[in-house]
Amino acid sequence: MATGVARRSAFAVGLLLSALTPPAMAAGSWVADSVAPTIRQQGMRYSSERLSPRAGTRLSGQAIARVSWHYGLSRWTPELAVRLCGGGRCTIIDGERGGSRAFAGLPPTTTFRFHFRVVGQPMAIAPLYGRPLQLVVNFE
Repeated sequence: MATGVARRSAFAVGLLLSALTPPAMAAGSWVADSVAPTIRQQGMRYSSERLSPRAGTRLSGQAIARVSWHYGLSRWTPELAVRLCGGGRCTIIDGERGGSRAFAGLPPTTTFRFHFRVVGQPMAIAPLYGRPLQLVVNFE
C-alpha cells in the first residue's frame, strides 16, 4: 500500500515539474544547393539564386543558431568580395568554406542570397565560372 502512495506521489511531483519546465525547443536544419554565378566583369555585383528551405522541410525551431556554407569558382582572385545576406542582414564571407552566427535569432524560414563582386572599375575580365554552392541553416 505504501508503494502505491509513493508511486502516486512521485508521479504527481513529476507532473508538477513538467508543468513548471518549459518544453525543450526542437533543433533542426535545412540545406539549399545552387551554383555560384559566373563573374564576367569586375566592379559588378553578381548574386546567387535565392536560398530557402525546400517545401516540406520541418521548421519546428524558433530561431536560426548558425549558418555554414561552401561555394566554388573556377579560379580565385584576391579582389573577390563575397557577402551572404538574409533577413535584412549581411556578413562578409572570408573563404569558400565557413560558418557564422551573424544570422542568429532570425526565423528559420529566412531566405538567403550570396553576392559576389570583383573589386575594381567596371571592365571585362576572364570569367570566373560558378561551381556548386551550398548553405546549411541550423536552428533551435
